[in-house]
Order: sequence, then C-alpha cells, then structure tokens
Amino acid sequence: MPPDLHFSLWGAVLIGLAVGYLAGMLGVGGGFIANPLLNGVLGIPMPIVAGSSLCQISGTSLSGLLRHRRHGHCDARVAVMVLGGVFCGEEAGVAIVGWLKGLGRMELAGGACDVAELVLRVAFLALLVFIGAFVFFESRRAERAAARGASGKPRGWLTRVKLPPYVTPAGGEPVPVMLLACLGLPIGLAQGLLGIGGGVLLLPMLVYVVGVSTHAAVGTDLLVVFAGSLWGAFRHAGDGNVSLELAAALLVTSTFGSQLGAATAARLPAHRLRKYFSLVAGAAALILAWKLAGMLGLPVGK
Repeated sequence: MPPDLHFSLWGAVLIGLAVGYLAGMLGVGGGFIANPLLNGVLGIPMPIVAGSSLCQISGTSLSGLLRHRRHGHCDARVAVMVLGGVFCGEEAGVAIVGWLKGLGRMELAGGACDVAELVLRVAFLALLVFIGAFVFFESRRAERAAARGASGKPRGWLTRVKLPPYVTPAGGEPVPVMLLACLGLPIGLAQGLLGIGGGVLLLPMLVYVVGVSTHAAVGTDLLVVFAGSLWGAFRHAGDGNVSLELAAALLVTSTFGSQLGAATAARLPAHRLRKYFSLVAGAAALILAWKLAGMLGLPVGK
C-alpha cells in the first residue's frame, strides 16, 4: 500500500458493489463512477485512485464481458482495431500523471493541495459533464422517436467518410479501418490520465461515431476496457500508484455486481440504457464538483 494511505474498507466494499452493478448494466469498466466516490467520499488521492481503480476495472470488465458474450453482444473486430490507439494514448496519460506529480503543491483558498490532484479533478469533471449532457439529450431524442414509431438508432458519423479499407461493425454500416483505430487514442489517454476504463468515452463513440448497435457496443466496449485497463494498471503499479488492499476490496464486490448489471441490461431497450448512462455520469460529476468546491474554499464544500 502507498505510504500514509488510510480509508474505510467497508466504504470501498460498498462502492465496489454499486459500481460493479452499474458497470455491468451500462457496459463500462466503472472508473468514471468509482473514482469520484473514492476521491470525494473516502478522500483517497487521485493518482492512487487512478492506478488502483484500473486493477478493479480489469476484473469487473472481464466479468461483464463474459456475460455479454453469452448474449452475443460483442464485436471483437472493432475492439482489436481500437486497441492499437488505446495503448498509445495510455502511455501518454501515465507519463502526464508522473509529470503532474512532480509539480508539487500549490496554495488555494481551501489550503495547500497537490497540483496533480487539482488538474485531474478539473479534467475529470469536464469530461463527465460533456459526455453526460451529450448522451442525455440524444437519448431523449431517441425516446421521442421510439414513441412515434420511428427508428431511434443513431447513424455513425464515420459511415459518411469514404476512406477504404472498411469494416462493418455489428448492427452498423461500413466504416474506415484507419479512422476506427484512431478512436482508441482519447480512450487510452483517459485510462492513463484519469484511471478510468475509458468506457465513458468509448460507449458513446461506438454508438454515435461508429454506428454499432447499443447492445453490441456494450460488449465491445468491455473488451477494449479490459485489455486497456490491465495494461494501465501494470504501468501505474510501476509508478507506485496502486494500493493492493483498495484494488482487492473493489474487485471482489464489483465482479459480483457486474453479473447482476449485465443481466439487467439484456432486458432494457437501447435508448433507456443510454439515458441511464447519462444520469449516472451526471451524478458522478456532482460528487466530483462538491469535492472540487471544497478544495477551492467555496462554502458548499465545507
């Protein structure tokens, strides 16, 4: 365990159970849900949260992936193409975290804080707000279309680009292979920098950019998240950013919860899954904003 790290073990267990259920249902590794809770509720530093949660994410995503594959919700071809960019982006993210840790501390109204802690919280909050808002408004549009009897399935933006060779994803239209591989770069950057599995970014990309059906996107997303988070956990461990006790507490309970979540996902319509995804992202953003307000010395954080 990293030095001077103390946290509530029962709190980590409860967070792992809740995160596992939501991760299995929404097709994400769970880091975008777990990390604001671990940092905002348990007070664990963001660099340690980043490394430790990737250990948990690799186990949770594998458990959810096996369940979704039994339902036929996975496109391995798309996942393999995306993973090349994921590994490149992840190396950059881990390097940036190391650089931020070297910048030391700075004074704010709420007291002295680590520069890495502040920058990572702000970046994470911005990501959650953007993704949550985008998916929420699109899911509402799809919900209204379904009520009218029209198709609410989004058409992938990449289907409009003519750049051979192509690959046809599950439930979609042909997309350029080269552009599909480039989608992995921001996913890997998010994994290495913020310690999230990348599903919070990849799921909307697969649905809206690539044009994969929502249920197939869930399983494909989990395959990419599993491979990327496993590598990211290894890299963060080398930098001393992993607490084995925290990772184990999260992994055991989240693995169980993910099985329940995957079973729930199979019974829900696609537009409702996307709506729930956006609401969970919004809740995580509120928790992170509350913690950030305390760091900046605002009354709401006290």
